[in-house]
Amino acid sequence: MTGYYLGAGIITVRTTGRLPRMKARRLESCHLRPGVLYLTYGLGVVAMLAYWVRAGGIPVFAADLENARLTALTGSGVPFYMSFLMMVGYWLMLAPRSPVSSGTRWILFILTVLLLASTGWRNTVFAFVVLTLLIQHYIKPIRTPVIFGAGAAAVLGAVAVGLYRVQSSNLTNYATYQLVASSDYLGATRVYLSTYFDAFARNLATVFDIVPYSMPYQHGKSFIWNFLALVPGSSLEPFDFKLKQAAGQGFAGGGLPPTLVGEFYVNFGTAGIFVGMMVIGLLAAIFHAVARGTTSYILLIVGLIGSYYIFVSVRGGIGNVTLTVTWLILSTLLVSRFAMRSAMHTTSPEPKQSGKNLHSPVASC
Repeated sequence: MTGYYLGAGIITVRTTGRLPRMKARRLESCHLRPGVLYLTYGLGVVAMLAYWVRAGGIPVFAADLENARLTALTGSGVPFYMSFLMMVGYWLMLAPRSPVSSGTRWILFILTVLLLASTGWRNTVFAFVVLTLLIQHYIKPIRTPVIFGAGAAAVLGAVAVGLYRVQSSNLTNYATYQLVASSDYLGATRVYLSTYFDAFARNLATVFDIVPYSMPYQHGKSFIWNFLALVPGSSLEPFDFKLKQAAGQGFAGGGLPPTLVGEFYVNFGTAGIFVGMMVIGLLAAIFHAVARGTTSYILLIVGLIGSYYIFVSVRGGIGNVTLTVTWLILSTLLVSRFAMRSAMHTTSPEPKQSGKNLHSPVASC
């Protein structure tokens, strides 16, 4: 953690006292063409349909969901990531003074959750819901009870999907399977959550046990592994699958996430942990400063995407999120650029002070 705090401290020292309070910040109003946003969302839907076709059906309805969701991703990586355009299009529809009605946004929100859930992967659904809440919170702070309620619902939803995957795959040797079979849903939830969080320590210990003995140091390759897997003709399995094989573990479903600390060790050994955590601390502080301090709605989205996925990488590792973060940020910047109606915009309305109009033209959103 020393490396992390050193990296974060570089930015924190420079921004202390300079970041505005959320209630005092004025976000610029982005005059985005709704047609471009709907087109972006539609392309994401088409990509999801292509993913279903290449998967031979809708993965969530497969008899063996735990393994079907993995098989479906093999050779279908591009449509899967292209489907994230649904998220990008939706988030841009939340911009201040958006021309998209509240009712339409609710319909698209529900549709996006359902389509993302159809893949059987919880992480994309969870990311979409959490980032949507964060964006709304940074535009207009959400009350604490609402945040806790939404968080509890998201966690229970993730648990429900996990238990469903275990049941659909008929994993009778799992304790959660046996508890659900006996209708002890509370016990199954408790065991599932405890196992989920215990996995962090187990995975990290496994990484230290197998590297460099059963697997050589990767020298940074794991960070770009998912990019290499998208190259036409590539037969690369996900890196956490390679770790799982090297560890000799045969559990059903996904691979063995190396964790953030573990992935730095996998690539550069013990020294890599300190340097890597310092870089992560620096990036985390930069993304947080951008989200807190910017008046640009587009940069707000970028800052929150970076902040969220750094948090997610603590358990799963950097390699599991680099492609997702790169694609989400790049597509957000490109789509917003194409959707801009003009070069001059106005700031979002705020309560008037001393009878003065606070609106002023700005050059970008």
